Amino acid sequence: MEDEKQPSGQSDIASPSSKKSGGKLIVLIIAGIGCLVIICALVSAGIYFMLKDSNDDDVDKPDPVPLYDDVQDEDTPDQTSDDTDQTQDNNDQDTDDETESYVGDKITATVPDGWTIDELYDGEGSSMLPDGSYVGLTGVIVRNAGGQSVFRIQAVSGVGGIDICQTIYKFDDTEESYVTEYFNKTKDFNQSAIPPEDDPEIVDLSDEDYKEYELLGLEVRRIRKKIYFNMSSESGVFNPACGMFENLYSFPGLNFTYEYLGSSSTVDTYTVNFSNTIKNDELPLLDIVLGSMKVKGL
Repeated sequence: MEDEKQPSGQSDIASPSSKKSGGKLIVLIIAGIGCLVIICALVSAGIYFMLKDSNDDDVDKPDPVPLYDDVQDEDTPDQTSDDTDQTQDNNDQDTDDETESYVGDKITATVPDGWTIDELYDGEGSSMLPDGSYVGLTGVIVRNAGGQSVFRIQAVSGVGGIDICQTIYKFDDTEESYVTEYFNKTKDFNQSAIPPEDDPEIVDLSDEDYKEYELLGLEVRRIRKKIYFNMSSESGVFNPACGMFENLYSFPGLNFTYEYLGSSSTVDTYTVNFSNTIKNDELPLLDIVLGSMKVKGL
């Protein structure tokens, strides 16, 4: 049998034209895949930034919770720095505004027209109370005609300290023996500290203008936004409270009951503070309220 012969001009090897068309196809496929990858990456990036912007703009961020309801409102100018540096010339302004009587469950007072007093009980109205159960008056809020809190009285429990004064106040009718006693007592305490601390500061208030009256049975003097309580019961003497007694007071006839883990005790400690937003021209009106405030029945 004769061997079969391949036709002339044919070969097992592909022709050059076949190589070129196959190579172009591979290049096109690779280029298409590359474009697809780039498009996917761009789309993914666009989606990421869209979500990020959406999250930044739309997610509600919690507002800070004010400790008191008298925290500065956005539309109320800050009076703190101006009031602190100003004198009390406005204390002598005319305060013959119409007034009315306030009679509460525990407190009575005279208030300017439109002003109100809130009495709060059983643990309400104070941020100075530890966990436990409370019965009795624990907060008083004085509000101006606009309903803003301008002055607060808060019950205090679980607070103690050492009977020393790093800052000692004096008026022209303050006993020198009172100043000397607290100066020496505090100086000795500071010298025993490690390292030793500076001597206490004596602040002379003799040249300051002030308003004087009784607040819930205690003799006080107000200078701008600070109340000074008299530690002396002697007539013609005013020894301003200092140290831990500077901001802690026992008003005759006011107290509350504190119960915790089965133990009960009666507490008569309170503190006072002015709001940051009270205006200078409201201070004389507030004096009317504070100077007339009494414990009901006393």
